[in-house]
Amino acid sequence: MLEQLLPVCDELIRLVKLPNEQFDAVYPEFKTKTKATYPLAGVILPAVDKVRAQEQRHAARLGMLLGCGCRRGRGTGKNSKS
Repeated sequence: MLEQLLPVCDELIRLVKLPNEQFDAVYPEFKTKTKATYPLAGVILPAVDKVRAQEQRHAARLGMLLGCGCRRGRGTGKNSKS
């Protein structure tokens, strides 16, 4: 039974590596078809959604943190060196 999920796992690996726009376009159809074909996959697929969303939140936070760090010391306030 679990052997049947190996192709699903291989496809998931390929999908997760896609850029966000491509993943968002392809994943819903993949998820629907896979759940219909392999009912056990319904347990795995929600986890992929959660992990992907968590990665996107972390990337956004890191981007904001790095953005703040790049501007540090460049302002016109009293701590500015210019």
